Amino acid sequence: MHLIKIYLIVILLSNSILYGQLCTIHGFIKDAQTGEVLISAYCYDTLSLKGTTTNSYGYYSLTVPKGKVKLSVSYVGYQNATLELFIEKDSMINFSLYSIPKEIQEVVVNQNIPLHQQVLMGKTTVPIQTVASIPSFVGITDLMKAITFLPGISSGQEGYSDIYVRGGDRGQNLILLDGMKLYNTNHVGGFVSLFNSNIIKNIDVYKGGFPSRYGGRASSIIDISTREGNQNEFHGKLNMGILNSGGLIEGPLNNKVNFILAARTTYYDLLNIPARRSYKNTGMGSYFSYTFYDINSKISWQPSDKNKLYLSIFTASDISGSADAAYASFQESITESKLKIHNIGVALGQQYILSSGMFIKNSLAYSLYQNQLKTYDKQRYHGSSEINSYTSLSEISDLTLQSRWEYYPSSYHSIKAGIEVSMYNFNPGLNRSYSFNENANHITDTVVGYRTSIQAYENNIYVEDDIQLHAKLRLNIGIRGTLYHVGDTNYLNAEPRISLRWLLTDNFSFKSNYTIMNQYNHVLVNKYMVFEREIWITSTKDIPPQRAEQVSVGWFYTNDKLKMDFSIESFYKKMYNLLEYQPPIDKEDNKNNIDNIIAKNGKGKAYGIETQINKSQGRLNGSISYTLSWNYRQFANLNNGKWFPFFYDRRHDLNVRSSYVIDKKYTLNANFVLASGTSFTMPVGYVKTDNFLYGYFDLALVKKWSSRKGRNKQFEINIFNVYARKNPLYLYYNPNNGKIYQKTIFTIIPTISYSIEF
Repeated sequence: MHLIKIYLIVILLSNSILYGQLCTIHGFIKDAQTGEVLISAYCYDTLSLKGTTTNSYGYYSLTVPKGKVKLSVSYVGYQNATLELFIEKDSMINFSLYSIPKEIQEVVVNQNIPLHQQVLMGKTTVPIQTVASIPSFVGITDLMKAITFLPGISSGQEGYSDIYVRGGDRGQNLILLDGMKLYNTNHVGGFVSLFNSNIIKNIDVYKGGFPSRYGGRASSIIDISTREGNQNEFHGKLNMGILNSGGLIEGPLNNKVNFILAARTTYYDLLNIPARRSYKNTGMGSYFSYTFYDINSKISWQPSDKNKLYLSIFTASDISGSADAAYASFQESITESKLKIHNIGVALGQQYILSSGMFIKNSLAYSLYQNQLKTYDKQRYHGSSEINSYTSLSEISDLTLQSRWEYYPSSYHSIKAGIEVSMYNFNPGLNRSYSFNENANHITDTVVGYRTSIQAYENNIYVEDDIQLHAKLRLNIGIRGTLYHVGDTNYLNAEPRISLRWLLTDNFSFKSNYTIMNQYNHVLVNKYMVFEREIWITSTKDIPPQRAEQVSVGWFYTNDKLKMDFSIESFYKKMYNLLEYQPPIDKEDNKNNIDNIIAKNGKGKAYGIETQINKSQGRLNGSISYTLSWNYRQFANLNNGKWFPFFYDRRHDLNVRSSYVIDKKYTLNANFVLASGTSFTMPVGYVKTDNFLYGYFDLALVKKWSSRKGRNKQFEINIFNVYARKNPLYLYYNPNNGKIYQKTIFTIIPTISYSIEF
């Protein structure tokens, strides 16, 4: 406490002494054509040699000596802007940058801040150009798959868009979309992510070095922000592929209000209309139906230069069904099922400049995840019939209020502080089983699970300081305090965070960090056919919060001549109070007694080395990343209490991504993945299957051109798994011969797509 007081006194004294000699220039840096703010744009005074970058909302604040200043503003892919003026008081100056014409622009996909200069180790900003350039499953651009090309992040099973970060499971990732917490991120049972790349503006991925403004998950943070729409003119885009299509429209409603709307859907259901119509009319036959859609919309209102409000809405659904009916002289068989997975998110936010160097962001966000399963089975034989039906509903919703304050007292110092309050409603499962036996004239109607929702409250307060103590030494230090309340149980935790960056040379740095994260909401994953259903449960008196402690160190180098970044990181993570399903699992699990279906109080440890080479400019760009890691779990009532490898413990994981510009129209994109097999359960225990290598090679040829009317067009040929490798979706054991067999679904999949902008 004494150290904190001394620190505050020093800051206040230094600010008061310098106040009469300095002034602050602040404002927004935007794209001149669209009005979209530019994140991580650089503003530099060439006279005082002071500089800063814009925050996540395009806002910058630069404190300089009074008098003459010469500002230079830059952003990759845009023409530099310069401004020379004499300044005697705090001033707000906005900049609009013009993009470099495509004909003369060198291919660039990076942000302005070199990797070795960033303070937060483990943070990566994934450019949307990178997401769009990666060949993907069935030709649908996939943000989550792009993230798996970062070292330390793996994709899990074949074709799935789930991610597993540094030994964590899929439920330990906090995924934010404009501040909305998402509890499910996939379509098609996990094969395609929910995120429409046409509307995404920025993606920040944290796998370590978490700043204190984030919390609630144990392994990673993925913070996604969407575009606000063109403020100057109307634009649109249409995408058409083999399995899905989508569209986007954006533009101004007046000089202060603009909007953007994007949607995608699949038309697989159109292929089976005859089968479904025949089943409906005759009551005979069979069919399988599936459809998905997602819609993003955002409207922004800027009543003044210092004040902006926005409303962001997101909704997505997956609906699958099947039916089979057959009749004979003395026999009837009818089987039907339907699964619906639904996501809704709404965020209302305000960005406000209170004074020079003081930026405020307030938001209210609501999120809902729901899955519902219905099955019906009727069997009749010689006049006697039996009917069985089953319904299951699971959902989670949250309402989160957040206020964040950012203060920039100088170019070497920035403080962020805020509060975050969340109210959760959990319904882990309400199941109804109905059975009627005509021969016995017996009816069974059973309801198990939670008839009412469980409410929980999470209250957070945080503060973090990014401060330069020396020309070569910079720190990001903070703390987050949380009070979690459910029923008559309270959990109070403090989470210290510290990240350090030491510049060894102008292009070479050493970084380290230490973080503590607590997670109060837990996910259990159950499968139905190829689809996965998440069941979210809250921490209670008997289920303590998960806890992760992580330390990591690394070395980072930037070669300006080659336009390449090199990094090597090592990490060690310990996890506590983990959960796992206890086998066996089936749809009749009684959610009233969680203890019957989960193993609690587990421990985990993960450690490894991650390396990456990244080239972000030139005709040939891409990355090579390799991870060597170990990942273990321990539960008292699993594996006889012994440590065992986690299911996604991949010893080796190699990812290669490349993009080559052939000429002004054609680009060739490719990626290659090779990884160790995952662990699985044998009747005698857990087995590591390094001999089952997982790998694939994808290609995409992209043609871009403009029509005579100036409309941008794109045609793409995408080939998933070029050499048709049969990767195992899962393995199974045959007790009759003692052999292990693999099940493969996907081999080579070619697709085409076309888009046009207007």
